[in-house]
Amino acid sequence: MTSGNLTSLDATPSTAQTTFSADNYLFFAILSGIIAESAISGIVRTVIESNRRLNLAVVSKSQRWRCSKIWIPGLLMHVFNFWCIVYMITFNAVWDLHESYCVMGMFGINFASHCFYTSFDSFILYKTFAISGFDPKIRVGIVFIIIYRFVWTVFDLKESGGLWISEADTCVYNQHPMTGVGSNSADILCDAFATLVSLAYTWNQLQYASSALERVVVQENVIRSAIVLSVNLYGVYISYSSTSTFALQTFFLIQSYTYAAALNSEHFWRRQRTPNTRINLQIQVAKKSSNQIASTNSRQMSIIHENQS
Repeated sequence: MTSGNLTSLDATPSTAQTTFSADNYLFFAILSGIIAESAISGIVRTVIESNRRLNLAVVSKSQRWRCSKIWIPGLLMHVFNFWCIVYMITFNAVWDLHESYCVMGMFGINFASHCFYTSFDSFILYKTFAISGFDPKIRVGIVFIIIYRFVWTVFDLKESGGLWISEADTCVYNQHPMTGVGSNSADILCDAFATLVSLAYTWNQLQYASSALERVVVQENVIRSAIVLSVNLYGVYISYSSTSTFALQTFFLIQSYTYAAALNSEHFWRRQRTPNTRINLQIQVAKKSSNQIASTNSRQMSIIHENQS
């Protein structure tokens, strides 16, 4: 389970303690509900925004690629928000599993956890690919990161899972330490890659951007990638330094909220881009009209000179 796998760093698989007070369970439920609500509202806003943008787009053979750029981010956001909701449900459902459901239930939350983090990575990598101008060299790096993440996901699903402790009459999550480190390293690699690529491709634009739209696009990608990378690096620190299971689980829920907020902030950034896009279009239209007027005047002057001669 990628939400807690850095708590197990010894040479053998270890078990994560799941004994909490009623107040702890209530706290987890409330925080999970806030995260799920963020995902639900994200789905609703994505549907509304996607329909509005598609209605404005003129669908033709020459603009299919443009329409795909509208669909892909929205689809990735839907996938992430769906798994966010599933992850929050399973997160609270596995605390009191019976023996017959222990293995299956823990596999469910582990699978949902991987889908949650992988779908977020996919969105970040696509945005990074877009800001690079769909550079083929960046695509190679993205493919490598996706394969690297997928390999650790399969390995972790195979090696980690539920374990029934008869003496305590409880179900615990048995996290293999190597797969835990590997899965988290893939997420950190994704965030670091996105941050560095965003900075490398947009550093000059950040300082000398010719339009407000360019500055918004640059700030959006750099800020989002940097925040997520910082949270994940802090997760590594707290996983090593903290011995409180409650503190660790609380952090991982806060991390999940950060992921949900960072991804769904796309709607905020779109609102920031829209006025600037309109201004740029108005400028382009004005320039085009000015050029047409100048061209017309030039032709008229040519006709006058020809008549005079």
